[in-house]
Amino acid sequence: CLAVLLCVGAILAVQLPGVQTFIARKALVRISNKLDGELVVGKIHASPSGGVVIQDLAIIDDDPFVSPVLGKEDTLFRARYITATFTPRTLISNGGFRLSNARLKDAVLVIT
Repeated sequence: CLAVLLCVGAILAVQLPGVQTFIARKALVRISNKLDGELVVGKIHASPSGGVVIQDLAIIDDDPFVSPVLGKEDTLFRARYITATFTPRTLISNGGFRLSNARLKDAVLVIT
């Protein structure tokens, strides 16, 4: 009975924007530590139905490429919106995460 109450409490807590922000910031720090750069996110919203919306995401390179023509290019990736769906079972898999579906809007990937 206590386990059920804890699960219900966790599900309800995840609906609060402050809790979502806390979880998102912890995840961003963890991901940023694995990158040779900085991960910047404007806003993240998750729903219990398995959807997440990430707004204004950018990956900034710590050691940017300098082109004689284009100058300094420090943004590896940016997107205005990323919407993704997942299931709890596939969210964390073998040390990573797997999304069922993802859509990008106004995205740019720089490969140098």
